Amino acid sequence: MQSASALTERDPTVLGPYLLLGRVADGGMGVVYLGRHDGRADSLVAVKTLKPQTPAEPLFRSRLRHEIRAARALSGIG
Repeated sequence: MQSASALTERDPTVLGPYLLLGRVADGGMGVVYLGRHDGRADSLVAVKTLKPQTPAEPLFRSRLRHEIRAARALSGIG
């Protein structure tokens, strides 16, 4: 996994059950964070947030489906 950079002061530190540890990427659809589920040391995850305008973009659903398929292939759940 790509290394994460430090969170900025504008980033959340918690999203749902995930403690955010750093930023992995900032792209066209949103920001990807390195997180830990419920603070457990063995549960590192990628948490993707979407920019507010992204769902209104015409290709949004297609791009998101593609990313979901790619993520499932990497994690072996697909």
